[in-house]
Amino acid sequence: MSPQNRPDRPSGRRIAAVVPTGGLSTGLVLAVVTPLLTLVALLVQAPSDTQSETPAEPASREPLVTQRIGCPDSPGGRGPVVLASGAEEGADGRVSLRRAGREGSRAVRLAPGATTDRPQPRGDLVVSGNGGMAAGLFGARLGDDAARECAAPQGEAWFAGAGAGADHLSEITLVNPDHGKAVADLVLWGSDGPLEVTTTLGITVPGGGSRTIDLEEEAPHRDEVAVRVSLARGRLVATGVDSFGTDLPRASRDGLPQTAAPAESLLLPGLPRTAGSRALTLVNPGEDEARVEARIVGARGSFAPVGLEEIRVPAGRAVTTDLTEALAGVEREDASLLIESTVPVAAGLRNVVSGDLVHQPAVTPGAGASGVVVPPGRKRTLVLAPGGVSGLAQVTFVGGRGGSERVRLKPGVSSAVEVPRGAVALVVRSEVEYAGAVRSVGPGASLLPLRSLVTDKLVPSVRPAWPPSRD
Repeated sequence: MSPQNRPDRPSGRRIAAVVPTGGLSTGLVLAVVTPLLTLVALLVQAPSDTQSETPAEPASREPLVTQRIGCPDSPGGRGPVVLASGAEEGADGRVSLRRAGREGSRAVRLAPGATTDRPQPRGDLVVSGNGGMAAGLFGARLGDDAARECAAPQGEAWFAGAGAGADHLSEITLVNPDHGKAVADLVLWGSDGPLEVTTTLGITVPGGGSRTIDLEEEAPHRDEVAVRVSLARGRLVATGVDSFGTDLPRASRDGLPQTAAPAESLLLPGLPRTAGSRALTLVNPGEDEARVEARIVGARGSFAPVGLEEIRVPAGRAVTTDLTEALAGVEREDASLLIESTVPVAAGLRNVVSGDLVHQPAVTPGAGASGVVVPPGRKRTLVLAPGGVSGLAQVTFVGGRGGSERVRLKPGVSSAVEVPRGAVALVVRSEVEYAGAVRSVGPGASLLPLRSLVTDKLVPSVRPAWPPSRD
């Protein structure tokens, strides 16, 4: 019998048998374990009735331990820088000074409640205060019949009453007090509306340096210009200087101080009693027309100037109005100028006193301590005006024989205090809001506004919000 015909042999192809391994597949493991892990995570969480949100805490105020201010070059390129301290008596620390764009600094001997006079070469300066001397540091750069205040860095600065024409020229100086570079935009308004000047956008100032922008080069043939400086990066100190009236016996040059940000109510303290000319510049950066009224805040109350009609400022324009005749009534008293508008505007008053230029900015009322360097002159007067609530102000004179004087502030009234001979600066403290300026006359004329003293800083409360607190 052949092998093909044997009955014990199965016919056809052989198939290998599959033997199970006895293990679990990966998919099966994940399908079982993942829900178990999720369940465990939910069980270990706090029950809903015990969960609580992390309470938000306001920022805390802490003493200032470092402060830098910028002191621009004086008009005319010469003159001392006067530094003053409103720090508490007994405060320690040090003050140093260096020229912008240069390495190295020199120590300045300055005590709390005192001043120092430092003759310096030409150039912009950076003043640094450390420790207890950082609080309340302020100053000014004085020149021939002119003054420029030292300022702290701010995110935005406004200048009203600048010019870029043949008889009216202004410059804006940017000082970078820090090590990193800073970037700023300068936006300009004229009598015809916003000026399309791209070269004033994205201006870079190197760390520790300064830069001066000549408005005549950026926007020529503009007699009246308003400027806003806004920061895009870093910190900057913005100050201005202005030349006006080449048709006068001598062209006058003076500091162009920062004016208050646009608001519906503005206070310009310290009107010169007499002036050959007065010009009010108003800028309306909004989209609606502004209707503006001006009032004189005198020693006995406020009143509207005779013959002065409502001033209309179209949207996006700067308007300059001659107030020489309207303000002639302030010759016999110390007064301030109150601006009331239907929409926010910025304002600045340009005065010419005996052929000398005097810029008068709007000052935002505030409570607490403020200080100012007193320019030299035969007659120096501090003019204060309250922000709307009556109260007392304490004026402390720095330099000379020192001393202090209490002033009662009344709403709608300007109060005047004569600065004693020898005083170099003064500090005002009050629990109610006020604004003020020091006016100096003879020879020439100058005006510097009171600025709030920076004595502390806000520190935000930062902490993790997880895990939630448990009671």
